Amino acid sequence: MSETENPRGNRPVNSAGLEFDDIGGLEIIYQPLDTAEIPLPIRKHLKPQAEDARRLMIAKSIVPLPPAELGLTLYCLMADENPAVAAAAESAFDELPTNILRNMATMNLPAKVLDYIMRNYYDEDDEDRILEAVVFNMATGRETLKSLIHVAPLRILEMIAGNQNRLIREPGLVFEFGEGRGVTMGLLARILEFARRQNLITADEEDRIIDKFLHRGKAEEVVEEVRVEDVVKEIVGEDGAPDWEFPVFMTTDYETLMNMDADARIIEEKMKARMNMRDLIRKMVVPQKLRLAVRGNMEARKILIEDSLSMVAKSVLKSPRISKTEIERAAALKTIDPEVLEEIAKDGGFMRTYAIRHALVVNPKTPLTIANRLLSTLMEKDIKEISKSKAVPAAVQSIARQKMDAQRQRQEKREKQKKKK
Repeated sequence: MSETENPRGNRPVNSAGLEFDDIGGLEIIYQPLDTAEIPLPIRKHLKPQAEDARRLMIAKSIVPLPPAELGLTLYCLMADENPAVAAAAESAFDELPTNILRNMATMNLPAKVLDYIMRNYYDEDDEDRILEAVVFNMATGRETLKSLIHVAPLRILEMIAGNQNRLIREPGLVFEFGEGRGVTMGLLARILEFARRQNLITADEEDRIIDKFLHRGKAEEVVEEVRVEDVVKEIVGEDGAPDWEFPVFMTTDYETLMNMDADARIIEEKMKARMNMRDLIRKMVVPQKLRLAVRGNMEARKILIEDSLSMVAKSVLKSPRISKTEIERAAALKTIDPEVLEEIAKDGGFMRTYAIRHALVVNPKTPLTIANRLLSTLMEKDIKEISKSKAVPAAVQSIARQKMDAQRQRQEKREKQKKKK
């Protein structure tokens, strides 16, 4: 029986494995054990070694078994081909005493069994300390901990984060904390500090985790509102004209600081700054935005290049720190002003990068004359793909199709000429 089959009648396993049931708890997923996963002492209670009558008696707890064997045997019998045995085993498992369940949660059992215990007895209060036992059990699977990180309350999350040996062994878990609905800014900052110091993640990966955290589908932690005039100081430039001094978290100096410092306090400050950044920029006057477009860091540039005023967005392209990766991202944005795409297409340095040209061609916001000109610079396989793609504008698709037809005709002509020779 495959893991996605459902002999118990529960909903099938979904791809994410994180759905909730109708009463708000984790979805209960039963995964039958493969024969190799079942310990030899347990197999004697299962088919074919045990007849139907004996399996039913075990499932109804009529035949006494040691507590260590009982829980695992009942779990295996839930997949029994005899519906009466399977139903009785499920009922008996659900009625197991708390002390037996907690003891099972500490044992070296197959990860599927521990996952089922976690889901079936998930309780945010965890008064019986079953979840705690699952968290600290080294036999608990990565997917079980991943599910808990996404939904568990802070107390359970603190336990998972405190199990540093497990994080070192499976650094992929660090990335999940960015999506946990119960994760606080302070907890994530401590986890990221540990992960950076242990070289479990890079500075770029830290940024991606923070991005996930700040874009979760729930109300974020409230950060005290900051006024523009409180952080952006007006000064007089060398030419005597008005100028502005921006806070460090908006400048390129901040990028250097953040990449070098793995201190939890600094990381938390970084998250707060990002939460404030978009709101602060939105409140700025145009001259301030124009200055920041050139002097700001990557986070500021990412916001400003989508500004509704094209002159602000185009100013970002003048930043000496802007990278080709940023330009490629901008060239693919469906929300960007077409005038910005025109400016990108005019820059010979940018146009030497194939990925930027490709992004401009397939972006519906790119003016058709530019898309047509750049289409001829793409590889044949990409033109062919564009000619069949419904994601690109119909006009671009049509031009690509014409180019493919013309290419095919030229090839046929050359082949005929070869035959004549």
